[in-house]
Amino acid sequence: MSRSIHSLVSKKATNREVLFNGRLATFVNPPTHSGDLYVSRDLYVNRDTHLKDLEVTGDLSVIGNSSLRDTDVSGNLLVSGTISAMQYSMGQVIKTFMFNNIELSQSEQSINAGVTRTIFSFNYTPTSATSYLLLEYQTIYTFGGSNGDDMFAKMYVAGGEISSTYQHWIDAAGGGSRSGVIFPIVGRYSNSSTSAKTIRVDIYNHTDDTLTVQSNNSTWLKITEIGR
Repeated sequence: MSRSIHSLVSKKATNREVLFNGRLATFVNPPTHSGDLYVSRDLYVNRDTHLKDLEVTGDLSVIGNSSLRDTDVSGNLLVSGTISAMQYSMGQVIKTFMFNNIELSQSEQSINAGVTRTIFSFNYTPTSATSYLLLEYQTIYTFGGSNGDDMFAKMYVAGGEISSTYQHWIDAAGGGSRSGVIFPIVGRYSNSSTSAKTIRVDIYNHTDDTLTVQSNNSTWLKITEIGR
């Protein structure tokens, strides 16, 4: 009996085969595994896990932090936290936001003849240092007069002009609409850092009449950040 016990103890444990709940799990290498891992049943991970080349045919539930590389999932992927990418493919949507007149701190403004006025200024912090910011801005304005006139709207990001619109009336009957034409204004900015970017829209009232810019449910700024 003692010789049998001594023989069993002296054997080197390999940690290759583990019996758990009546099922035999075989590890190619003991606990640290540097090759591919193929899972044909549910995999439960209770601590931080670093995985490479993981192919999952069933459900994958992640409770802690997991670092995944080259992972193909044909079943459901259940994540209790957020999924954050380190890089993005060209055109991939990173984030989209819609800001209203209150969030833009835009108020109703009357712009006199010959005056240039900033109607809102807003700071946005990009998620990626290499992305495009797609910007769309809309609001209502009203305008009087009857003679030949014109006005401009310009959009700026980080102090640089990225877009402009123009409205012109000829001095004749049916000379053109005196309602919203310069809006919406859209533009694209090539981002190169994650520092906050100031977005603003200016109006140049190149007329002899007063222009009134509204602040209501017509006022929206849409920011879509995409990979590039």
